[in-house]
Amino acid sequence: MRTKYRWDPDTRKMIEVPKDYQGPARSDGPFFMSDIQPFVTTDKVEITSRSALRAYERKNNVRQVGNDFNPGNF
Repeated sequence: MRTKYRWDPDTRKMIEVPKDYQGPARSDGPFFMSDIQPFVTTDKVEITSRSALRAYERKNNVRQVGNDFNPGNF
């Protein structure tokens, strides 16, 4: 197996990495986008998930362009 090295900013040199070195601890994890809140379309179809929304858009040949709909404006 190859020898691994890393940059040490304190000594400003490359140092050998021990074979059991796991790297610095990370506090971040994978990002998961939450599902959408259920809603009803203008033609009274209930949408309960992103996959249902995609299927509805494909079926009706429509696409969302934003979330700024305000029924009071019409």
